[in-house]
Amino acid sequence: MTMTILRVITVHSMLADIVDEQELATGKRKEGVVFAAAFFSSKFMGAFGYLIAGPFLDVIGLQAGAQPGEVSSTVTWGLGLIMGPGLAIIMLLPVWMSFKVNMSHASQLEVRQALSQRQQAAENGDSASVSTPRSH
Repeated sequence: MTMTILRVITVHSMLADIVDEQELATGKRKEGVVFAAAFFSSKFMGAFGYLIAGPFLDVIGLQAGAQPGEVSSTVTWGLGLIMGPGLAIIMLLPVWMSFKVNMSHASQLEVRQALSQRQQAAENGDSASVSTPRSH
C-alpha cells in the first residue's frame, strides 16, 4: 500500500511539472488535458491487461475455477514465467523511457522562475516575452 501511495504522489507531481513545462513552451495552461490523458491511459492499460492476460492463461493451460493446489506444476511454472521474466521484459520500455525524461529539481526551478517572471510581466503590462530557459 505504501508503494502505491508513493507512486500516485510521484506521478501526480510529475504531471504537474509537465503542465508547467507545457505552459512555458506554449503560453497556455492545460492541466485538465494532461491529467485526463494520464488517467484515460491508466484506465485503458488496466482494461488492456485483461485482454492480454486471458490468452496467456489459455496458453499455459490454467482452467477457470481452478483451486490452489489443484493446478499442475506446468501451469505453476507458466505463471511464474509470465509474472517473473515476462513482466520484467515488458517493463524495459518504461524504464528506458524514464531515462529520457529530464526532470531534475534545478530544471523545474528554472521553469517555475520563468513562469513567475512571465506572470509578473503580464501583471505589469509589459509586452516583452520571457525567454524559455531550455529547449525540450
